Amino acid sequence: MNTLFHSIALVLLSVGASQAQSLVANGGFEQLTICPKAVGDIDCAKGWKNGGLTPDLFSTCTNGTENGLNVPDNYVGFQHPAVGRCYAGIALFTEPKHLSMSKSLEVTESIWTPLATPLRPGKTYRFSVLLALADSSVFTSQHLTPLLRKGPFNRMGKRETSQALLLDIAAVDTAWREVSVTFTATDRWAYLSLGLSREVLTLKAYKDRLTRRRNAVTYKGQAAAYYYVDEVELLEMK
Repeated sequence: MNTLFHSIALVLLSVGASQAQSLVANGGFEQLTICPKAVGDIDCAKGWKNGGLTPDLFSTCTNGTENGLNVPDNYVGFQHPAVGRCYAGIALFTEPKHLSMSKSLEVTESIWTPLATPLRPGKTYRFSVLLALADSSVFTSQHLTPLLRKGPFNRMGKRETSQALLLDIAAVDTAWREVSVTFTATDRWAYLSLGLSREVLTLKAYKDRLTRRRNAVTYKGQAAAYYYVDEVELLEMK
């Protein structure tokens, strides 16, 4: 009987989580202000902002225009949306082809968004996201590091306390895969960023965790670990 009650409890917990409202308002990037026209146009997805460099928004609304942001065929690969007609894209690592180029080009892109309501300290949450590796990726990454803060991520030079999450994405390949992590909120965090936080891993530590893919075709001479992003969710566990 104890086993039966335990199974029922797990089912109820799963149903409760699935019915909860995600604190990421536009987690599927479906709500657009305008159609993306150039690389780096993540701001065209309602609620999402550029956290660094040129994170992308891909959509069927481009209607085959030559801007490289088409769905499913785009400048970094071929991928149908996991859900709907849009998804985002971020480079978690980019290595210049020519060794004489500045090492400052070894960078990571990020995107961020305000949460619908701040997190409640001491409460348990589940963060999940669907990821797929772009065909042109030379590297695969072992980690994605969502970051939570009280304020926006565009405050240049302002140091803020935060809570970083470590997401294992080593199993993600070119097919969509959900990855998730459960955590306890440590403060009333109101903003979420997706990328590679240097607060979790140094550049050297991160590079040591990269894996080179065989037979990958680079884009414009850059070797990248580029990931498509869809269905970002943050749920409070009941």
